[in-house]
Amino acid sequence: MQIDTFLTAFANPRFLFLLLIPAFFSCGGPEERLVPEVNPDIIELEVLRFERELMNGDTSKLATLLNELTDNYPDFTDVYFRYAIPLKRGDFSPEEQVDILKAFITYPLTQEVFRYTEDNFSDYQSSKADRQAGQASLAELKQALAFYHYYLPDVPLPDTLVTFISQFQFAGFQFGDDQLAVGLDMFIGPDFDYASVSATETIFSDYLARTYTPEHLTSKMMQLLIDEQVPTPDEGRLIDYMVANGKKLYLLDLVLPYSPDSIKLEMTAEQVEWLNDNETQIYVYLQSQDLLYETDLRKYRKYIDPSPNSPGMPTGAPGRSANWLGMQIVDAWIRNHPNADVVDLLQISDGQRILAESKFKPR
Repeated sequence: MQIDTFLTAFANPRFLFLLLIPAFFSCGGPEERLVPEVNPDIIELEVLRFERELMNGDTSKLATLLNELTDNYPDFTDVYFRYAIPLKRGDFSPEEQVDILKAFITYPLTQEVFRYTEDNFSDYQSSKADRQAGQASLAELKQALAFYHYYLPDVPLPDTLVTFISQFQFAGFQFGDDQLAVGLDMFIGPDFDYASVSATETIFSDYLARTYTPEHLTSKMMQLLIDEQVPTPDEGRLIDYMVANGKKLYLLDLVLPYSPDSIKLEMTAEQVEWLNDNETQIYVYLQSQDLLYETDLRKYRKYIDPSPNSPGMPTGAPGRSANWLGMQIVDAWIRNHPNADVVDLLQISDGQRILAESKFKPR
């Protein structure tokens, strides 16, 4: 059988201490917020290094290895071997499944990516809080999960994180009973040259590949959980998407209070500064172009979806600028409702209502 290159489109499938300490959240504006002190030790999260078991397996006994992995990771492999390495998506015989798996493991790019993951995530199972610059930290993820539990105490937490590589298919996904999986190959930059994989694939464009670093891993994993709490708007208006995405960014800001805005917003520091300096201009532009209540997604997609810029706005305006403005509206709503909490916010799906009740005034 013919084994093609494995490159396809990127998809994105207790107890708390209640003492409050002051901290600044620049994502939500310059005003001071109180950050609850949480205990990350309450989070029980087992890290399973699936990619090591796969890549270090005996290629002469791949049929046995495949059966063992399927037995040991039933829920995870049900997704992984259907969509990441699609050997169980179709009518492949057991022999053909082994051929596909061997082709993936021995493919030179797969081998190279695995070496990079070993360099970047050699001690990811450790909970050391003193993470080195450029390294992902399990302690950081557990702290974020503790904040997540504080703000959404009734939402189930994952207790397992499976790591894998898939030739850039997924940055991560949820599986089974609210468990997490992370594709480490999407976090091995900046030393790895993603553009060398394919100069024409959109997912390897500079403005996206710049975020494929270990520092972005925790934020991406929390985004997976947060996305589940904010449904896609029923209405197709820009204001509804702005507010829905603004809720996601607001909650991400809450669970990552010590992370740079550039990480949470997936922008450069200069782009974040531009947003902070041009809040009024963004709002006025969307109003003047009659976009706030526009229902034609084609007219406003680049203001809410990843894009190198926001068309029509001044030079320096990053893509997804409307989402950032949505977060400012959400922040204003929270401040205007001091007795409300995040749960109350998430129960309101009407973006226009949030805007009206926020009494938002751009700075």
